[in-house]
Amino acid sequence: MLAPTGVAALNIQGQTIHSFFGFQPSITSNRVKKLRHNDDNQSIYQIVNAIVIEKISMVRADQLDCVDNFCV
Repeated sequence: MLAPTGVAALNIQGQTIHSFFGFQPSITSNRVKKLRHNDDNQSIYQIVNAIVIEKISMVRADQLDCVDNFCV
C-alpha cells in the first residue's frame, strides 16, 4: 500500500511512493532508469505483483511516469 503523502501513508499503514521506490525529490523520468539499474535490493521489486496507491488523484503525472518507468 502506497500513498503520495506521509499523512496518507500513516493512515493506511503503508509507505510513501518516494520511500518505497527510493526516489529523491528531484527525480525525473530520465533519472529513474539509472536508479533502477543501481538498486542493490531489486528482489523486492521482482516479487511484487500489485501496487495499490491510495489517493491516486493526488499523485502528479510526472511522479506516476517515474513509477511506470521504474517498473518497466
